[in-house]
Amino acid sequence: MIRKIIKSRLLILIGVLFINILILLTLDLLEVFLNLNKPEIDNKEEIMNNIFFYSLFLILIAPILEEVLYRLPIKKNSFTLLSLLVGVIYILIFDLLLIRICLGIYLASMIYFRFSKKEIPKLFVIFSIFVFTISHIGNYNLLDIKSMNLLGLFFLFLPQLILGIIVTYFRMKFSFKHALWYHALYNSIIFLLAIYFD
Repeated sequence: MIRKIIKSRLLILIGVLFINILILLTLDLLEVFLNLNKPEIDNKEEIMNNIFFYSLFLILIAPILEEVLYRLPIKKNSFTLLSLLVGVIYILIFDLLLIRICLGIYLASMIYFRFSKKEIPKLFVIFSIFVFTISHIGNYNLLDIKSMNLLGLFFLFLPQLILGIIVTYFRMKFSFKHALWYHALYNSIIFLLAIYFD
């Protein structure tokens, strides 16, 4: 019985991952068709020169940090302090005031819902996806972001929005572990595609 559940969840995870990658490839084709210029990832040369470190960071460390911050708190648990610690580190790292404010509101909400008797509302879950999505602004040069039109920005951050929705689904439906595995596999594939097609 347990093997069947594990196997079915694994098949769901792989199936969703396959569809997610197809959606990303379709979005890339649409960007070319619409002639949208995508900004380069900040420090791209440095990433390529230190490929081992960055692959370790993107495949292992980033998914752990982001899942602890954005997905762990959307179900009541005893690890709120860990999520808060990661959140404070993120606030200190980000330069953009908008992200700092959103993270601050998110952390304050997290504390409130952790210690209140109330159920965690869907609005908090949606806000966690939103903050996760906009926190990826830090991947790009701010001047490049400011020069983009709304359609370009939509296409730029749509992959993170989709990822946020999917890992939130896995966290809510299955477990934190499933969300983490999905995020790590997703980042692995994206990283390999970026290296191969660059």
